[in-house]
Amino acid sequence: MTGRQLGLRVVSLGEDVRKIAPAAQRMGYQGVQLDVRMGELDLCQLSGSGRREVRHLFEAHDLKLASVRMQVEGNAIIGQSDRALWAVQRVMEAAVGLGVKTVCVDLGQLPIAANSPTARPSVTPKQAGLIILPEMVKVEPVELSTPADEQAWITVDGILREVGQLADRMGLTLAFSSELSSLASVKRAAQRPQCPLFGVDLDAVSMLRDRWSLDKTLDEVGALTRHVRARDALQGSGGRTRPAGIGQGSLNWPELLVGLDDGGYGGWVIVDTVDLTDRVGEARRALAVLRDK
Repeated sequence: MTGRQLGLRVVSLGEDVRKIAPAAQRMGYQGVQLDVRMGELDLCQLSGSGRREVRHLFEAHDLKLASVRMQVEGNAIIGQSDRALWAVQRVMEAAVGLGVKTVCVDLGQLPIAANSPTARPSVTPKQAGLIILPEMVKVEPVELSTPADEQAWITVDGILREVGQLADRMGLTLAFSSELSSLASVKRAAQRPQCPLFGVDLDAVSMLRDRWSLDKTLDEVGALTRHVRARDALQGSGGRTRPAGIGQGSLNWPELLVGLDDGGYGGWVIVDTVDLTDRVGEARRALAVLRDK
């Protein structure tokens, strides 16, 4: 492991941060990710002294505050531009008060961003033995954007440009993801505003649901990755997945981690066991699996 740091999404262990901090420390995690809302605790509603108290609680247990996670209300920023911008700004202000440098934003439903077909070898002449054939390729399906998508992107770009200006003033990095849209659309959202503080929160389960292969994902967004959400799932047909513990699902973790290392990623890998039945046990096992890769 080259420079990566292992953290835990706090709500994986419950809602009482006073109990979670020592539990995460005992497991051996280096840091934590806070959700904007954790039970009755709302980071945006805390006073300055309240945010300092939260920060000191985790620091007292040798845990760094890796990031704050939020999801755009209504699962889309289209149609609620002012409200979405206001919500993101409040979370960013809370992050600054906590001393956190990265905010992870699930942007919800995004317009389609057409991705180019990628040719991958299917049968090579060597594999065909003595039969000399031209190399055959498999072309991945392409999502086709429409004029309506392009118009919607104008709205998204406008919102994100304003967010980028706020990020610049506050000195924050924003890592985008979406459980409702493709990685191509997430990449488009992170790149088009041309804000150097924007990147991708690479979600392992979203990778399993996406059209892109692991290799193509690393090629397309590896350099844009600013944060990694570590969870796993069993992959079914039609983009369906079923939650699984890390190392027990369909994701090739050694290949993913080597790919991130090769790309120079040295940021946080945040374990998220929220969707699992044995959250605590899987958080402990995930740490052992990831340290071994």
